Amino acid sequence: MNRYADTLEKTPRLVRELVAAARDIDRKNGDFFSIRENIAHLRDIDILGYAVRIRRVLEEENPALADVPGDKLAIERRYATLPIEPELAAFESSRVESVRLLRATPDAMLDRCGELEGVGRVTLRDLLERWIEHDLGHLDEIRGLME
Repeated sequence: MNRYADTLEKTPRLVRELVAAARDIDRKNGDFFSIRENIAHLRDIDILGYAVRIRRVLEEENPALADVPGDKLAIERRYATLPIEPELAAFESSRVESVRLLRATPDAMLDRCGELEGVGRVTLRDLLERWIEHDLGHLDEIRGLME
């Protein structure tokens, strides 16, 4: 479990470093999120998506896990207008709590399952791997916006 926690723990620091180095956090590349929007999206996916899913898989038998409509949230919550620092702080805080939970979870729990909307049956291991992949995709997108 610690290898997943170690990887997930690094993302907020990397994001903060990229934000600090960015010249323009509102620059967009086509239909993709700006850096500002990426931060709000990462926060929402952490708080509304993965943190909830992980807790439910650990606490319930085969829970139904909702999809999080990122594009819809971006419009409804007006990501492009949000101040970046509170969004980044909320993302960091959420991730600290999730990592703390993961570090307290035995590896034997990795095979617990849930039903992810639009995907089907997933294990805790699958969710953690999807979460890391999601982080990596957004880190790449932010780096691309900085070039």
